[in-house]
Amino acid sequence: MKRIANAMPVGFTDRQFYEAYKQYYPYLVDEAQKMCKDYKRHNHLRKQKRYKKTVYFPEPEDLLRQTSRSIIGKTRKAHQSGDVATSEELARRIAALEKDSKRKIAKRKQKESVFMMHAQNVTPKYINRLISLYFKTRKENSLDVNSRYLLLLEIAQYKCKASIIFLHKINACDKNNEMRYLAFNLLQQMGERPWLARNRKGKKRLSSVKPLDISANPTELLEHIYQYQGNIHRRYDVFLSHSSYDTKQLLKLKQQLNEKGLVVYIDWVNDSVMMDRKNQNEDTWNVLKMRMDESEKMLFVMTDNSLRSEWTPKEIDYFKSLNREVVVYQPEEITEKPFEALAGCRKCSVGENEKIDM
Repeated sequence: MKRIANAMPVGFTDRQFYEAYKQYYPYLVDEAQKMCKDYKRHNHLRKQKRYKKTVYFPEPEDLLRQTSRSIIGKTRKAHQSGDVATSEELARRIAALEKDSKRKIAKRKQKESVFMMHAQNVTPKYINRLISLYFKTRKENSLDVNSRYLLLLEIAQYKCKASIIFLHKINACDKNNEMRYLAFNLLQQMGERPWLARNRKGKKRLSSVKPLDISANPTELLEHIYQYQGNIHRRYDVFLSHSSYDTKQLLKLKQQLNEKGLVVYIDWVNDSVMMDRKNQNEDTWNVLKMRMDESEKMLFVMTDNSLRSEWTPKEIDYFKSLNREVVVYQPEEITEKPFEALAGCRKCSVGENEKIDM
């Protein structure tokens, strides 16, 4: 606010100050809006349970008016006393403000893009089943923290209204500290502005303090899938067969498919913790087969890297054995010879608006 006040001309209005703040620091206005909505939602839930309201959080415009009153007053007083910057100095201050604003906005976008590497901006049809299963597991076996952890990771990989509301509930109400901390961190990565609920006082039950004792590997993931596959009814629209060396192309492709409303399976996105390259073991292939069983189509991203991979030909052969369609997408020129198994497979392309045609 001080930097904006220093760039204001003599005789500036409150509205000029507010508009400049919104122009140079839009992400702060957005965060204030999210916090205001979150407090309203939280107070509404407390009212339903007949609890007292928490501290009131004002609308962004009201918050800006309250917090900037002193700075605006001091700046106007300085102008009246003759402490006025020259037009050249004002221009330098505005240029520095614009530069700082662009740098901070880019930093925020970079942080969000890192999270979206392991998330999808789409709402799967089974998201509510996953959420119900989490609460059912907590009710029937509160000590089964491992299963709840895996379910929470599964839900949080989709950035949608249902998953955000669910994570807010876990952050605010779950009695297990590890689950609350995890939900809090995931909400922050999604760009939300949660506040972490205080630890409850007094004697605690074992379910509240029981830590995770899960091994991050495909074997644990496989056991979890087998245990709950009858309840989740999870389906993927597209299984992406690829090389992990083509990360940038794959992330762009994932975004394009999400925009078409398609749920995509990528091992290092959907099962990022349990299918990490360093955690691979003899069950890695079994997990991939199960994920292919749950997929409607396979999209093979044909690059020189994917044609050299030891995994992609196995995936194509297995998917064709299921009598399901394998579609080929070639984003660039290749020098390697295509697999014989790809003969007769339909090819898709990217249209004029960079929309993939499936």
